[in-house]
Amino acid sequence: GPLFTPPSMAVAGGNRGTLTGQGTIQPNTAVDGDALNFSGSGNKLILENGFSVTNNVVAHSGDTLALGGDTATTGNGSFDATVIGASEQYRGFGSFQKIGTSTCTLAGANAGAGPWMVQAGELAVTGSVGATSVATGATWAGTGTGASRANSSGTVAPGSIATPYGALAVSGNATLATGSTLASRT
Repeated sequence: GPLFTPPSMAVAGGNRGTLTGQGTIQPNTAVDGDALNFSGSGNKLILENGFSVTNNVVAHSGDTLALGGDTATTGNGSFDATVIGASEQYRGFGSFQKIGTSTCTLAGANAGAGPWMVQAGELAVTGSVGATSVATGATWAGTGTGASRANSSGTVAPGSIATPYGALAVSGNATLATGSTLASRT
């Protein structure tokens, strides 16, 4: 993939800034700085399996961090939720999404990382994250914990292939909308 090497990259807001792909994003090694610093609001950073980001990504409450990819093209991946937060590598994002047909395993305990919207594919939580909702055709799975689950019409699949009878916990309210599915991993 491509290699971006500016000391700081400003991405214009207003729903115009979208970066996608499997490349490496890093600041100029001779200059200490953020890998990306979004300006404005309405930006979306899409990270697919195989991505690499060196240094911080600074966003704003109107910006979205999306985990995506197409199973056939990028394969399945994983992401550590503990790198999200005010003093962590991925700072300031207001919302989080799982997009694309791939499965992304979300590890690490970070109840402040949310809300998550699983729009497509599967988000397999093995740690703990904030509120999660699931769109029709998408799946929320795993053996971790979500702060709540509301107004969802997709599939909830507790456990994993390795742990088919594992529990997927909700520490708050869980609402299954009409048309949602509770699936077994067996």
